[in-house]
Order: sequence, then C-alpha cells, then structure tokens
Amino acid sequence: MGESHTGHTVRIMFEASPIAMCAVDADGTIVRANPAFRQLAGEESSLLELLHDARDRAALAASLRDLASGAQRTFSAEVQLAGEAERWCEISGVAMRGASGAAMLHLVDVTARHRREAQLRALAECDPLTGARNRLSLHRILAERLAAAEPGTLLMLDLDGFKAVNDTLGHQRGDELLIAVAEAIRDALPPGGVVARLGGDEFAVLLAEEGTPASALGTALIRRVAAAAARIPGAPRVTASVGITRLRAGHDLESIFAEVDLAMYAAKRAGKARCVEAAPADPGAGSSTGSVLRVLDREAEPPADGGNGRSYLA
Repeated sequence: MGESHTGHTVRIMFEASPIAMCAVDADGTIVRANPAFRQLAGEESSLLELLHDARDRAALAASLRDLASGAQRTFSAEVQLAGEAERWCEISGVAMRGASGAAMLHLVDVTARHRREAQLRALAECDPLTGARNRLSLHRILAERLAAAEPGTLLMLDLDGFKAVNDTLGHQRGDELLIAVAEAIRDALPPGGVVARLGGDEFAVLLAEEGTPASALGTALIRRVAAAAARIPGAPRVTASVGITRLRAGHDLESIFAEVDLAMYAAKRAGKARCVEAAPADPGAGSSTGSVLRVLDREAEPPADGGNGRSYLA
C-alpha cells in the first residue's frame, strides 16, 4: 500500500513538474515524457533526433550507453536543439533500473542564458567605436589558424596623416574618420576576411589564402582610406602604409606581428601610401629576422625615386 501510494505520488510529480523530464532507453528511445518535455521538444520519439549537431548526438549516445552499463551514474551536457530557431538546452541524466528506461533525464531551456553569454563574448571582442574586431579577437582567430596550420595573409594598416585630422578638426572628426575607414575596409574584404582595429589609427586584415591577392587588396585599401578622408569637410590628406605577411610554418603570434609591423614601418620609410610585403629571406642573404621586405605598390603612381619593387632586409 505504501509503495503504491509512493509510486502514485511520483507519477503526479513527474506529470506536473515544470521541468522537462523523460525516461529513455539506452539507445535514446523516449519511453515516457511529461507535458513540460513535450512542450519543449515536441512529439519526437528519439532523444538523439532532437539534437542539432551530430557530435552532440554521438556524445549523448555514448553517455546513455555508459549509464545503461553502469560505467557512470550521472551526466550533464549543454546542446543545441534541432529546428529553425536556435535553441539551447542543458540535459542532465541519472541511471535507472527497471522497465521505465535506462535513464531519467531533465532538460532545461538555457537559450536566453546562451544568447546573453554570446552577446558578452561578442562585446568583449568588438571595438566599441568602429564595430570591427579588437586586438583580443584577432589574436584568438590568428592563434586558432596557426594551431590548425591554415594558410592566410595578415595585413597591417597605419593611417598616414591621421594626427593632423585630430589636431585641426578635433577628435570627433577623427572618430568619424576611423569609423569610415573601418567601413571602407569591411566593404573591400573578400569572403572570410576579418578586419580588426588594433588601437589608435592602426587596423589589421586577416585573409584566407584563396581570393584577392593581398597586394592588390592593400593598394585598394590605401585608395579607400584616402577617399574616406576626402569626404570629411576640411580634412587634410590621409592615406595608409600597409605591411603584409603570410602565415607560415614556425610562426607564432609574436613573430607574425613583429614581421608585419616591420613591413608596415618599412612602407612608411619608403614614402608612405604604399604596401610592403615580408617574405621568407634567402638563407644566404644575411637577414637577422628571416624575412625580406619588398615594396609592392604606391597609392596612385610609383615612388618618385623609382623604387617600386625595391627589397629591404629586415
């Protein structure tokens, strides 16, 4: 009598719980589900089919097998649910014994929390003035690509003449120019390109290996920077010096930024408003950094000293 009463009470609690609950077999077949579960997940008969990502389905299947075999007694995971709307759910499970299934699962909708966390991550990696990525974000993306040995090219742009905008027109106009430059760079990027503001008047662009050549893009960006400044009434002439380097085996964050920084300053020394690319040096050339800097282009015409194509050892 007592056991029957307890079982009845448990069933009432199961059905009335505001928490989505279901009992499943070891293969993920849903044996029983309460109304809260059906409201969250619908009438799907397999728990695995509720998940968006194949990797999550495989991980959940492994956890259910472990519960059924006794290898573990509980598990917890955060997964994305299948469907057009992006929804996230925290699933926790405990092993059961008997005809009611191998495991009892609780599902909690954590979509709102997941979105808040995603927004906070995005804000943490965004330059608040221009909307471009910030240095932290670029470092993370670059580190991931270097770790995966993915090809790519990094461009660094430093604005020539920007200080005169602040000095003559004020910081508000200077901010307007930085916003316009970031937008001009974004508009010129090929698919998969990333733009970041590193600080002050310094920007970086990360490209995939395929697509527009970095030198052609760098030249286009110099022109776009000049055009953006020309649209601000009374602004002095502003261009950009561009350093370029390719991601190579042996690069780490420190070495790739040192290399592209040297290339950018070489562009300034060569007369500004032009691109300089760092390329692996001939081992016999005597370069202390293992790279050679080559002037590639100028904004509209070759340098007055005829130096287009000159090489500098860094």
